[in-house]
Amino acid sequence: SEISAEMVEAVRSLGAKGRKILVKPHPMTPYFFTESEGVEATTLPLELHQSLAAVIYSATTVGLEAVLGGLPTLEFLPSSKSSMDVLPDGISVPSVTADSLAKNLLTIKPPPPFNRESIFSPIDIKIWKSICSFSSN
Repeated sequence: SEISAEMVEAVRSLGAKGRKILVKPHPMTPYFFTESEGVEATTLPLELHQSLAAVIYSATTVGLEAVLGGLPTLEFLPSSKSSMDVLPDGISVPSVTADSLAKNLLTIKPPPPFNRESIFSPIDIKIWKSICSFSSN
């Protein structure tokens, strides 16, 4: 996609300067690119990586996943297309462009704590039991 291509191009210079950049395309819209110095493809979920300094996302729920995991997170704003903010009300992360990405990576911090109940509904055990119960016929 255009957004994926723009993001990969934005991080190539960081990889060439010694940063290790992992690119994980969205599973519904695979994006194949030529790996370069410091820029590699990955298919692993965030939680299976031993350490991540930051997560950069655009218009996908990986941003919310990263914030929930306490990872420093940046929203990439592509110049090629408009990008919608998928984070729920009350959660925000810094937005970056290709031009401001490197500078923001130097100062990014983990997200502040937030009230999870403001995002997730309470669990209704009756509904879960009805969904998970199986009848034997």
